[in-house]
Amino acid sequence: MSENVPHLEGALLARAADYAASRPHLLSWVLARYGAINGLSEEEVREMLGCDRDTYNHLRLCGRPDPDPAEFAIDIQRVAEKLGIDAELLASIVRDVDAHAAFTQGNKGAAASPFSSTRGMLKAARDREGSPGDETEEPQEGATPGTSQDDPGKVPEG
Repeated sequence: MSENVPHLEGALLARAADYAASRPHLLSWVLARYGAINGLSEEEVREMLGCDRDTYNHLRLCGRPDPDPAEFAIDIQRVAEKLGIDAELLASIVRDVDAHAAFTQGNKGAAASPFSSTRGMLKAARDREGSPGDETEEPQEGATPGTSQDDPGKVPEG
């Protein structure tokens, strides 16, 4: 009878970890998103981390690291040491998912803003319409800067 207990624990652990994948505050969600973003199966992510199924399921049930840089490093190190996982790789996975979320979330359907939804980031901007490398026309001789030759009262865009 005791032979079935480790299997039962493993099955319950896997079920709990699967359920946790719908919870963004847990690493299960992060690891599932990482797999989806990179086209990797759960098995491939697990192999990449170099851990067995039970260790992977324990990892999936851990809380997501604090986004504050000082706390993030401590949280990652604690989890990595406890489960015998490469801390740099785990940190990279979490950061990749966070970066992907920051660039895909945005304000869908809202007016474009020069500011990113991620604090401290600006969206790239251009000074003028047109493709990169287009040269602006030099003012013709006798033209007043800031006016157009076609319409002397028109101020050029830019």
